[in-house]
Amino acid sequence: MVSVYQRCLANYQTRQWDLGAHVLYNVSLQRLIQAPIPTPPCVPITGWPCLSNCLLDAAQQGGSNAACLDAWLQHRNIVSLDFFEYEEKFDALSHEVDACQVFSGPAKLSGVVGLPFRICLDHYGDTGTCTLPLIVWSGRSTNKVIQTSFVLKLG
Repeated sequence: MVSVYQRCLANYQTRQWDLGAHVLYNVSLQRLIQAPIPTPPCVPITGWPCLSNCLLDAAQQGGSNAACLDAWLQHRNIVSLDFFEYEEKFDALSHEVDACQVFSGPAKLSGVVGLPFRICLDHYGDTGTCTLPLIVWSGRSTNKVIQTSFVLKLG
């Protein structure tokens, strides 16, 4: 699970979709995984009938899915900076969550303990400079930090 969080945070910081995003649409790989994966609906983008076509073609060619993300953002007239903005949402379905924000749980702690975490989050009024490392886990980490699921705000 830690590697999922690390990947999630790295994708958010680099403002990219995960390289494995095509698995949402790849029926053959879904059978190998043997886990139910909800298939998102067809979303048309410029140059493709559906986003799924773009992602599957990019994966088949061994390339990045950055062009698919760019086309998706352009089609919706959204800039990357706005797309990769956190919005708290507790009732999100797993396929709607693009990233998670690690400091959200500790930020809710009262007083001085939560302050360093609140400073790192946009939706708190505390002012200051975030001094906590943006990557808090490694493969050997033993810490247990409470985190809240977030969806990325669209627009």
